Amino acid sequence: MTVYVTQEPRDTINISSAKKYGEIKVLTTRSNLINYDQKAVVLQIEEGLLDYSEDDYILCLGDPIIIGIASAIAAINNDNCLNLLKWDRQEQQYMPFTINLNIHNR
Repeated sequence: MTVYVTQEPRDTINISSAKKYGEIKVLTTRSNLINYDQKAVVLQIEEGLLDYSEDDYILCLGDPIIIGIASAIAAINNDNCLNLLKWDRQEQQYMPFTINLNIHNR
């Protein structure tokens, strides 16, 4: 199990509690600017998610465009399904969400 973090967290953000969902792997650095080199960022995320499977999670952190790209690639790599981790402020922990984009397929 792996937790793919969409973008490197700032020093003030502690993501260590996400380790209970798998090994942490950061997909992009904070210096990856999608506005300047989209192709390079997409290729980096694609390469980072080559082994994404139904047991893995995407931890949504950073640039919303990078989160969207990572989510789309993860879904493509896993039959249109993906697992996301979202920080719940009230519970003070990451909450898992499974998204199945095959709702129209029978």
